[in-house]
Amino acid sequence: MLSPDGSLLLMEVKAGPVVLRNGEIFKLYGDGECDVARQGRLQRVAMQNRLKEAASKRP
Repeated sequence: MLSPDGSLLLMEVKAGPVVLRNGEIFKLYGDGECDVARQGRLQRVAMQNRLKEAASKRP
């Protein structure tokens, strides 16, 4: 979600099992697990890069 002042809120919906360990959240898969915070950071950076690229193409 992008607010009128330009703040970006990234929400991650996880279906299926997750585990909380030492204050961190991990999504469980059949072949392992994934750090939800790391996944969120990667998605945030990708979104920021796309927004910067779109802004640079504006006349």
